[in-house]
Amino acid sequence: MIRPGQVYEACSPNIRGPRLVRVISYEPGASTVTVINHETATRQQELPVAYFHPDRYTKAGHHRRTGYALKEPAD
Repeated sequence: MIRPGQVYEACSPNIRGPRLVRVISYEPGASTVTVINHETATRQQELPVAYFHPDRYTKAGHHRRTGYALKEPAD
């Protein structure tokens, strides 16, 4: 489950945006998640909830190539 304070890492090494993002706010059932760049605490943006995954692997065991995978749970 997505919660404020969680840190997610980009699954793709070629991502255009920030490599690490921190969740600022998310309402269960919402279609977007508000995040900021975890390293600089800047660049607040809204990303689709579908971009966020609990881990780096698909159900078939393959590495994800898109989106963000959970790196650090919220405190």
